[in-house]
Amino acid sequence: MAVDILFAKSLVEASLYFLVTPCPLCKSDRLDPQDFTTGNDPGTVRIIGVCRNCGSSEAYHFSITNVAPTKDRHDPISGTHAINLGTAHSELIDIVQWVTLHEILLEKVKSEPVASEARWLKVRAGQCLDEALKFFGNHADAPPKDAAFVPSSQKKLSEHPDRYTRTRITNLRNQLPTEKAFEEAQLEDDSEKPWWKFW
Repeated sequence: MAVDILFAKSLVEASLYFLVTPCPLCKSDRLDPQDFTTGNDPGTVRIIGVCRNCGSSEAYHFSITNVAPTKDRHDPISGTHAINLGTAHSELIDIVQWVTLHEILLEKVKSEPVASEARWLKVRAGQCLDEALKFFGNHADAPPKDAAFVPSSQKKLSEHPDRYTRTRITNLRNQLPTEKAFEEAQLEDDSEKPWWKFW
């Protein structure tokens, strides 16, 4: 039996895919990515998606352009690897899903007690909007019709086109920190420690 292969730019993108993918069995909630296993081809990874609602699990297979080091595979979303180093838009996650991921990650910020982790979630949310912006043409404010390739996304884009304009997404992006700003904040945190504390 042939295995469906999904194409991702990175292990981070493959992991984020589960946050916007409903359970194939109960059709509700989001899946948790677990059990990252590299195949015979080093660019192929098998990830188990476990439903938070019904507990069912299913294997997904990805062909990944940039596979993160093994030490970060326990949670690539919170790791600091890039989502997509290229300029081409995702073939796995569409524009509506990227905006949704930005919202999901900002929601996580509210319950994150560690300041540096909360800051990183904001950086990752901003990166999701960067990925959404890659779908736009030269100067168009509205995304092309093929920017939403999941049926549920097509419905959302049709019903609320104003939520997915270049102007709105850019404005949302400008409210979030970049990775450089995160690194500078980390340096500031470190500089505030007493000189005798090296940890």
